[in-house]
Amino acid sequence: MAFLGPIALNIYAPIMPTLKVALSSSADAVQLGMTLFLIFFALGQLSCGLFVELFGQKKVLLWGVAIYILGSILGIIANDIYWLILARVLQATGGGFSLLLTRSIILEQNSPNKAAAKLSYIALGIASLQATVPTLSGYLNVHFSWHLVFYISLVMALVAWWAIYRYLPVITLPQSDSAKPLSIKEIIKTYLNVLVFPRFFYLALANALISAGFFAFVLNVPFIVAESLAGNSLDYGKWYLVVALGFWLGSFIASQISERIGANAMLKLGWCIATLAAFFMTAFIIVYGISYWSLFIPMTLFTFGRGISLPNAQASAVTVTSSKRSTAMGVFSFCQLIIGAALAQFSVMLVKQNVLFLPIVISLLAVLALLAYFKAIKINIG
Repeated sequence: MAFLGPIALNIYAPIMPTLKVALSSSADAVQLGMTLFLIFFALGQLSCGLFVELFGQKKVLLWGVAIYILGSILGIIANDIYWLILARVLQATGGGFSLLLTRSIILEQNSPNKAAAKLSYIALGIASLQATVPTLSGYLNVHFSWHLVFYISLVMALVAWWAIYRYLPVITLPQSDSAKPLSIKEIIKTYLNVLVFPRFFYLALANALISAGFFAFVLNVPFIVAESLAGNSLDYGKWYLVVALGFWLGSFIASQISERIGANAMLKLGWCIATLAAFFMTAFIIVYGISYWSLFIPMTLFTFGRGISLPNAQASAVTVTSSKRSTAMGVFSFCQLIIGAALAQFSVMLVKQNVLFLPIVISLLAVLALLAYFKAIKINIG
């Protein structure tokens, strides 16, 4: 369930330069396919909690994965950028449903520290896919066709839909005292109530800023590899293996020690490492120029820190609210993806002027994330 959205996200980046040529499109339009994916991935997770309250987990999951399947099929047969963007939107919406419910189920069944450890295993699995999927995508693109990458999403989604239908139990929905459906005002209030918790707000903001740094890298670097380093999608995929390994190691460490050390210590460690990595990237590019080493090695350290912090940020933020876990997790993920997508898209305009803006933007985002985190800690102490 958790893997569908991340697969669709990471399988797209290596083929973006190819899509520009194959679909006679522009780099901006192709990058929009990534940005809109993040936006609708966020909207899917935000709206999922409400649908679960009305229809139950199993129905919502089956609907969501069915939408994802439709998007995958559309991606296979797409012959212009507009149909491809629509395919990405459908994949993102369905993938948002499945990822949100995976996390909320874990949070509902465990204490904050234990939930952080278990969420780390989910992150570990996602990191493993992030390591292999871009390389596989690059290989299929270079040796066969970019259309084939959507078959990977389709096969995974079909397996997930069957497994949900066959094995996920139907949980009886709680009966409310009133049979009246929620009004639009009540629905909006349900989501806004989550944001009134200051610690939730600042942790969600810090996580969103760190995520924006990663999204800026994914959105820009495939074109930097193609245009500045004369590489192709397979070159990007091979080097991205190292970046994904960093996230995998960070997630693995979080899964092993989060419950013993506590979420606060893990958050501080993860975000400090990510900030240091961003500064390293800036320094390396200034001193040595653009190269695979100056781009991918610092980002590996960055994602290592993000792998440590992400599951702990999810557990720490969501469990301080009085709202249902699915609603709180939806708001958390929505903030992460919407803010991340907006800032990453803004970075594209700057990087077009000078590649040095990429590490500068990532460094600034990391520093702002640390400031938001320390604000959250002060609130917690108070």
